[in-house]
Amino acid sequence: MNHEELEKLFRGAKDTKLDEKKKYAIGREVLLFMKKNPLQGTVLHPALQGKNTWFGAHALNIFTLKRVNAALASLLLVILVGGVASAKAESALPGDFLYLVKGFNEKVMVATAFSDVGKANINILLAERRLQEIEKLIIEKRANSANEAELNEKFKVQANKVAERIKTLNEKKLYSSAMEATSNFESLVRAHSSILKNLENSENKDMVSSLSKEVQKNIKDFADVRLKTQSEIINDNGDDTKKSETTVQDGLKSAQDAILDARKFIKNKKNKVEGRAASEAESNLNTAEQKISKGKNSVELKDYNDAFSSFQDAAGVARETRNLIRGKNNLNLNMNIEINENTEGGQNSENSDTINNIMN
Repeated sequence: MNHEELEKLFRGAKDTKLDEKKKYAIGREVLLFMKKNPLQGTVLHPALQGKNTWFGAHALNIFTLKRVNAALASLLLVILVGGVASAKAESALPGDFLYLVKGFNEKVMVATAFSDVGKANINILLAERRLQEIEKLIIEKRANSANEAELNEKFKVQANKVAERIKTLNEKKLYSSAMEATSNFESLVRAHSSILKNLENSENKDMVSSLSKEVQKNIKDFADVRLKTQSEIINDNGDDTKKSETTVQDGLKSAQDAILDARKFIKNKKNKVEGRAASEAESNLNTAEQKISKGKNSVELKDYNDAFSSFQDAAGVARETRNLIRGKNNLNLNMNIEINENTEGGQNSENSDTINNIMN
């Protein structure tokens, strides 16, 4: 089968919709086939040596099977082709044929994430994917109460796992990683909150409202997680000036990297980021730069707590800006990019006062 034939197969597969019974049947047949054909010292083709997955070991044998259910054969073909199928599956939505492959890929991602940081990043990614999927379904008028409830629940599961990962990182005193994960997730849900507001006038207003409530809850919850992580960092540093200076420098670098990343992203998307969106994004990033300047002034005054808070504010603004631009482009929405001064990046002017109250 040549590349053009594969492309034709995948174009057709992408538009194929499966009901729950068919998806269940296919999944059951895959599991049954694997059970009946366990991996038993298979001699691999040189090209497959070192790839110890079940599918890799049986890759050369699958196409010699004489009587394999057509649906099962199609699914295994899609999985085995690898790169092409995976790329197609990334944009699949619930009900699409390739959504099964997307789910399989995600399970592989989870299984191969070994560090606490890696696991947190995967949970953040999967949480956002569920939000992106329901948003896309709403825009395409394919959303219904069933898939909204399912995706909302899956989002909650991943959000809870993110919180658990961050708690573990804090317990291991991996504060920098914990703060990075917290900021990433908080800025992500804030951006999606703005996106959902732009969908509130759709025919699926009730579903949008339900999801918005869950997203708003996570904004509050992770703002609390961030403040708690900051207080733990401050407590751990104590009166150790050297540790405080290191913490602040790490915060500064994180903020600078976030701004640089946002600017690079916008530059690469310059054909899609024009006019008002470009102006608002630039205004957000200028605000982030101002917060960095404020933090540097605090460093000179040896007010390390205020400096760290300012740098976290800056990173939050930059990350939320990037997420807003990305969401706007992916969904082709006409929406504001400007971040409200009182809630920017979830890090408002009361941040430092809140930290001080916690300390006292």
